Amino acid sequence: MVESCLSNVGVEKLSAAKEGTTTLSTKVYLKALPLRDLEAVNVIKREVESGSIIITRVIFLAERDINKIKGAVNESKKFTQLVGGDIAKRRGKNNHNSSLD
Repeated sequence: MVESCLSNVGVEKLSAAKEGTTTLSTKVYLKALPLRDLEAVNVIKREVESGSIIITRVIFLAERDINKIKGAVNESKKFTQLVGGDIAKRRGKNNHNSSLD
């Protein structure tokens, strides 16, 4: 599953490089960071800026304050777009009518 997600965003496995091609000298990291408080947004920004791919679960903060999570998600979206990144959203099986839209 992770490999298909990475290929969808244009990241190829470095170990599968074909003979005669060069590999990237910079490593791309895939990290899971929970959004437990608003300070985590700054950590996410630093990681995105460094080129990492971040998977974030927002349920921890959403359970406490839906308005804070909306602000944190919007701030993360704006920053990611500013640095040329992309945001993908996955709805859980119980979140068909999410109020975060």
